[in-house]
Amino acid sequence: MQITLQLGNTGEDIDVDLPAVPRIGEQILWADEVTDDHGTYERLREYRVEMVDWTLSRTNSPFVMVRLAYMRDNSGPPAADASS
Repeated sequence: MQITLQLGNTGEDIDVDLPAVPRIGEQILWADEVTDDHGTYERLREYRVEMVDWTLSRTNSPFVMVRLAYMRDNSGPPAADASS
């Protein structure tokens, strides 16, 4: 099912395809790749489902917006370069 996730800490909307709509109170882990001064690393952030909005239409498939409350960043610091 096509779902739009709204990340609470950035306000960013992300379209994803999930097998089911998350329920209020459930935890979602979001992994993405970021690049900063230390290089590229995988970031892992934890969210909690705060709100689920459905928009139903007779002609189109339902639109589902899931608002996520930011909990914490579980990534840890990027690995130090072994050559230094």
